[in-house]
Amino acid sequence: MHYLKERFKSIYLNNKLFILSVFLLFIKSISILAYIITDTKSFAFFYTIGCIPSYLLYFSYIIILMSFYFLFRGKFKVYYLFFINFLITLLFLTDIWYFRGFGSFLSVHSMMQTGNLYNLSDSIKSLIKFYDLLLFLDILILYYFYKKHKVNVSKKSVQVRAFTVSLLFSIIFIIEPVDAKILFNTKKQAIYQMTYSPKVTISNLSPIGYHVFDIINYIKECRHIELSEQEKIDIKEWFNKKEKIERDNEYKGLFKDKNLIYIQVESLENFVINKSINGKEITPNLNRLLKNSIYFNNYHEQTHNGISSDGDLIVNTSIFPVRRGSTFFRYPDNTYNSLPKILKKYGYYTHAIHSDKGPYWNWMRALYSIGFEKCTDETSFNVDEKIGLGLSDESYLKQIVPLIRAQSQPFYTFIVTLTSHMPFNIDEKYRSLNLNKELNDSYLGGYFQSIHYTDKCLGMFIDELDKQGILENTVIVISGDHEGVHKYYQNSIENLSQKEDWWLNNNKEIPLIVYHKGMKPKTIDTIGGQVDLLPTICYLLGIDSREYQDTSMGRVLLNTNLNFAVLDNGKVVGNAPEDIKQHALKGIEISDKVISSNYFKER
Repeated sequence: MHYLKERFKSIYLNNKLFILSVFLLFIKSISILAYIITDTKSFAFFYTIGCIPSYLLYFSYIIILMSFYFLFRGKFKVYYLFFINFLITLLFLTDIWYFRGFGSFLSVHSMMQTGNLYNLSDSIKSLIKFYDLLLFLDILILYYFYKKHKVNVSKKSVQVRAFTVSLLFSIIFIIEPVDAKILFNTKKQAIYQMTYSPKVTISNLSPIGYHVFDIINYIKECRHIELSEQEKIDIKEWFNKKEKIERDNEYKGLFKDKNLIYIQVESLENFVINKSINGKEITPNLNRLLKNSIYFNNYHEQTHNGISSDGDLIVNTSIFPVRRGSTFFRYPDNTYNSLPKILKKYGYYTHAIHSDKGPYWNWMRALYSIGFEKCTDETSFNVDEKIGLGLSDESYLKQIVPLIRAQSQPFYTFIVTLTSHMPFNIDEKYRSLNLNKELNDSYLGGYFQSIHYTDKCLGMFIDELDKQGILENTVIVISGDHEGVHKYYQNSIENLSQKEDWWLNNNKEIPLIVYHKGMKPKTIDTIGGQVDLLPTICYLLGIDSREYQDTSMGRVLLNTNLNFAVLDNGKVVGNAPEDIKQHALKGIEISDKVISSNYFKER
């Protein structure tokens, strides 16, 4: 007994710096998890205890990385500990910033999209908080401990044995964690869940384990997958089981043969529609359009890691984006049965227009593949006025009018705006809302000002189209690509000293407005999402449902018995029978297989 006691004491004395390093990284790991789960500034340690399936798995991933410490001698051991800790801290820091911006975590796929960082310095800075530096606190503690205690040098044979034992011990708890039900009390699907919410995976596997799993998945996902015959049958059956309604109503073909202009407004949320601050409307022009529009007021964003580019994808294909990385980066050349392809069969000329450069989110290459006949980017415009990330919405939309006039009719023009992009730091000369100082200086105030500016530009654009006689035979659809201020700065809204109830709710709603000059207003309360845009617009244009029924994952919101939407995190909002919900949720998995296998190429 005395021998064992002395033996353990010797092990501790020889490796106390290693032990402290492992413990501090463990504390740091669950602190990261606390931030992610609570979505607050506090690193609530005790909150996470019930969320962690096994501390042993957390320690295992840490020890595997730190075990190489035993292969070094003297000060090189110390250098290794500090080096690894610093790298892991940078990784965790990037995870937090990425999570604030995108609701997900850094992945190998996202690292392949570094071209998107161009001109985003202000947006990135807005995601960085001063208290993030606390993540480096343990390195200072480790340094203090090192200066106070001498690091002993063990014999090489002892070092190798220690390395082998610690490595094997850790791997045991990683290879088959699912079978250790006593420890985890859960299923494999839950532990390795990345389909709906990476939060589940990062909480089960630890922040380090998440990235190990991400690398493994990246290697598997580098190429298009080959579907088994059963998987092909499952995909076909999923589309066959979709809601099919044979009866038509007054909306069928309401805009038959009309031109279609779709305007995807950057970060436009539904909560600003018909709202005023200090007696002034935030979106007076959109509110004016509602008097001659079909307004869908329960319409939800469904974008994922591709953010705005996912908006381009979903509304034009009625397919959910892939769960990992950006669809436009991973599969830019995929084949889809898309809105531009369908409308082309009916004689439409199709044109996509962005005010940013074509390589941004790889949108130009992907939209050509989706089926647009022409794509126009920033290089075709006179960049005479820049706001935020690029050409101002006012100048951009003015320059689009002659492009539309020159198009043959009927046409489908897909327009994406840019000025109202986060961090919503629009210059003072463009701010025309009368806000108090605290609100005006906040992200929410900047958002109100940015949306108000873009709304003004939209009003000018539509008025000019009217002067040119284009509106008589044109339907204009306006929606957001995703949430704006609630997506990135929810905490900032909650921390304002004075706030209105209607500011606070983060319900992932964006407006969908279908405008035609002279029509009577109608509000549709049916719950839906971006995936429903294609079938709904096709229905209004009188397109035969056989053109999209077997390839579209959405439904016609004007002619449906269902009232729900699937969000990108796997939650279902609205009311629907359980079997319908499960079928809809499976659509996310089906969509992932459809895209990663280029399923529609064989059709």
